[in-house]
Amino acid sequence: MRIDTEDKDAYIVSHLIGRMDLEGTDAAAVAFDKLIAEMKSGGRLVIDFSGVDYISSAGIRVFVSAMKKIQLKGVRVVSCGLNLGVEEIFRFSGLDAVFKICESETEAAQALDTA
Repeated sequence: MRIDTEDKDAYIVSHLIGRMDLEGTDAAAVAFDKLIAEMKSGGRLVIDFSGVDYISSAGIRVFVSAMKKIQLKGVRVVSCGLNLGVEEIFRFSGLDAVFKICESETEAAQALDTA
């Protein structure tokens, strides 16, 4: 699991790549901590899951923990690009009610204005 970050001027995109399972959670936690340290209060973040083919309960725990830290900094966050399996896990765990989820990065960037 890795996170590639891209600065789009008006917002940051974090492209998650790999499996968010027990083996990938340590790397994801480190990458999220680095991202959080770099984010400024009032920032805007799109988390792109299009490179994630699987997320386990351990991956959800890392994601939720990171999102709590990011939101404490006052950063607006929208997720996008969830494949059907990952989206079902988000729905099953209730994360779709907590985090704004969009189909595409373009839609997510527009949704940042209301997130």
